[in-house]
Amino acid sequence: PGDARQLFDRLDRDRSGQLSLEEVDTHSAMLWSHFRCWCAQTFTSVDDMMSKLSMTKDEYMPIAAATSNQGTSQQRPLTVAVFELNVIRLGWDEGFEALL
Repeated sequence: PGDARQLFDRLDRDRSGQLSLEEVDTHSAMLWSHFRCWCAQTFTSVDDMMSKLSMTKDEYMPIAAATSNQGTSQQRPLTVAVFELNVIRLGWDEGFEALL
């Protein structure tokens, strides 16, 4: 085993005493930042996001119609497979859906 404190100090580039995602994995931090921006541009609320991301193929409708019907759908479970399909369907084009 190694020295955990030494590893922490090497990762803690800003010497804040805390590790950020940027310090641990720059690529994932950029991906997460882009995803957050995309979500803010794509959805009107958390309920809107969850409703649209959990849609099944039978429930797909044009995005404009989905926006006008927000809040009317029942809470559905959001599986990884459904999430991955729906982020692409809704316009996410940066890949790495499984990491989000």
